[in-house]
Amino acid sequence: MERQHRWTRTAFVALVAASSLVGMQRAVIPALADEEMADADQAVFAGTITMSPAMQLTPGGGAFTLSSTVAGVGNVCAIASAGAPPDATDPDPTVAGVLDAEAGTTCSVSASGTFGTLACGTGAFAGSGTLTESSSSDTYSITTFVITVVAGVGVLTGTAVESESDGNSTLGAGSVVGVVDMVPIPPVQTPPACASQLLFTAAVTTTA
Repeated sequence: MERQHRWTRTAFVALVAASSLVGMQRAVIPALADEEMADADQAVFAGTITMSPAMQLTPGGGAFTLSSTVAGVGNVCAIASAGAPPDATDPDPTVAGVLDAEAGTTCSVSASGTFGTLACGTGAFAGSGTLTESSSSDTYSITTFVITVVAGVGVLTGTAVESESDGNSTLGAGSVVGVVDMVPIPPVQTPPACASQLLFTAAVTTTA
């Protein structure tokens, strides 16, 4: 019964879970204090992972695509920038000496790659993708990432390169880290298949 309950979570519950992941993320990700580091952005998003072939109850794997789109809701993604640390050599420090600090704005995420699992909900997803801010069209090319998952809860690590469209800075390279939660999307699969799609929520920090 509990398993069926998890499989029938609504998109609304997914959004609440995404918000709670922010607190989890702050607890496991160290503060970003290196003055040579580019600006730190935090994104919270939910969406769909589609796998081919379907995830199995037994060890297996295949290919996947990921998007920040939830059926019946649409795109679900928000991002905010803490800005880069003050730089005395910068000709245009803004917002109390912090460059490029931004209020929250919408965004979109897409990615693809391969996955391997030991059991349903336990395994790893590896690939590449993009995270694009809607208001400024700033784009993060997530060159590599790995999501390691145990019982549907995982940690994301990877590398990213930011391309800013406002002309205020050049390309920056850095990391992307975060936490992810995944649950199967109905209908229930016929064993040994477990799920062909997953509803996920994620909270990530980029330092590109």
